[in-house]
Amino acid sequence: MKFNKSSLVLNLFVFFVFLQNPPWPIWEIYFPILIVSVLLTFVLLFKRILAKKFIKINFLVLTSCLIFFFIFYQYFQKISISSSVTIIVFFLLNFLSEDEKCLILEKITSVLALIIAVSLPLWLINQFYYKFPFGYEMNYGDWKGDDGVTILENYYFFIQEKHDFLNRFYSVFDEPGVLSTLASFILFANKYNFRDKRNIIILLGAFFSYSLTFILLTIIGLILYNIRKPVFFIKFVSIVLVSGVLLFPILKDNATFNTSIISRVLVLNSSIEERTSDNLKSYFSGYLTSVDVILGKGLAFLGSRSDLRGQGYQKFFIENGLIGSLLIILMYFSFIRKGGFIVYGYLILFLISLIQRPFLFTPWQIIVFAVGISSLTKYKNSPSLG
Repeated sequence: MKFNKSSLVLNLFVFFVFLQNPPWPIWEIYFPILIVSVLLTFVLLFKRILAKKFIKINFLVLTSCLIFFFIFYQYFQKISISSSVTIIVFFLLNFLSEDEKCLILEKITSVLALIIAVSLPLWLINQFYYKFPFGYEMNYGDWKGDDGVTILENYYFFIQEKHDFLNRFYSVFDEPGVLSTLASFILFANKYNFRDKRNIIILLGAFFSYSLTFILLTIIGLILYNIRKPVFFIKFVSIVLVSGVLLFPILKDNATFNTSIISRVLVLNSSIEERTSDNLKSYFSGYLTSVDVILGKGLAFLGSRSDLRGQGYQKFFIENGLIGSLLIILMYFSFIRKGGFIVYGYLILFLISLIQRPFLFTPWQIIVFAVGISSLTKYKNSPSLG
């Protein structure tokens, strides 16, 4: 049987996305696997890189700046293997064709839909009809920095936080936000084409994560994708109203939905701010007027300050500063070679997600953005809203 190198490379990029959004069996070991897989991909693409006759000078300049800032400059603060991996993945993506990137998106969509299709029905049965016996209790461990506070019940096909009533759909991921954020990006990249059953499955899975972030990103994404289609707004408002009328009687007494969605909508600003500790907010205010804001404090700083807890945009800007943040945003811009407002709408969606999940400088988000841009620009007339 002939070895298909191209197919393996594409599958490895799909693998990267789910390695960084890891299912529970590989929580503790995903990063070493990621490093080895990225190096393998580099070897597989090495001949293609050498055979490339022309490489754009702006790509070389940007890559050089990324290496200098995130590897050599930040080396004096802390050696960051993760930054090196991210830059390598960014570099390798530029040696894939547009068709290959579109295939990666197809594969990511299929894998995510399959995971949800297996885990969601079992979770729904467990929540509303019959309580399954769970396998064993588990916690996050050192990799997530939770200190073992959160206790999870492992049902093998899905996991569930041990809680009296706040039962959100995690699937096999470490928190509902993992599923909801990835789903938000994938649905936009797939142009909200709900004629594709995979997108319906992803939508349902993300809905039962009861994630306010997912709801907001999806509403904003739908508006950005259809902003030049006035008829869409009539259609969109109608769907929202009908959905609200149908779902309200079902969910009005659901404690999880009321706690995770309704109560947080009523105090939206507080819901965003609660992800960041008061100490971090206070430090960030002073940081913005200091000279450190130019180059940032680097990865080692927040690691040494346990009092500065948070998962918001403040952490991103403290680590990277203005220059580092600009370089990261330029990475995303570099994938936009054609297309109109829709592709910039996709970038806006990623930037908005930064407010609560500061993971722009990660391989998985860069991959999902790059393949999404290829899909959005290759097929311009795909349907939306099914």
